[in-house]
Amino acid sequence: DAVTFIWTIESSDTQPVLSAIADQLDAEGDAPELSISAIDEDGDNIAYSATGLPPGVILSGTTIAGTLPYDAAVGSPYSVKITATDNTPSGPGATVGPDDSTSVYFTWTVDNVDTSPSIASPGDQSGTESDAVNFTLSGNDVDADAVSYSATNLPDRSEERRVGKECRS
Repeated sequence: DAVTFIWTIESSDTQPVLSAIADQLDAEGDAPELSISAIDEDGDNIAYSATGLPPGVILSGTTIAGTLPYDAAVGSPYSVKITATDNTPSGPGATVGPDDSTSVYFTWTVDNVDTSPSIASPGDQSGTESDAVNFTLSGNDVDADAVSYSATNLPDRSEERRVGKECRS
């Protein structure tokens, strides 16, 4: 007697293969740009995600890019994880799981760049003889270094007196 049956062969879903990424070294203020790539033997669409990127840098599609702010060295070095997921579940009724993704890891070091502080002009100051002239200085340092103030070329018979950021003559 002959028996008839249906034999179904399902294709297996393979993980994408993600290219390695070398450790990165940049300085604050740099605008790095990296391309990432993965291959999926099944031809499935691949989605990418990243964790641990330095501030100011994002992953968009297959490009990691941005501008490193002048305080990015504070958290350096950064341990970065890039994951490629093929978004195709392995088998009928399955959901996307760990067998559908692969990750690479690299270290991203951001070097400190010491920047000069900036100061806002207090504008021209004037007054009559023997009147007090008071103004407040405002400055900023993007590295969060302490800012100190001093004055030169003050008018004759003037004496610099500082109280915090306030100057009096």
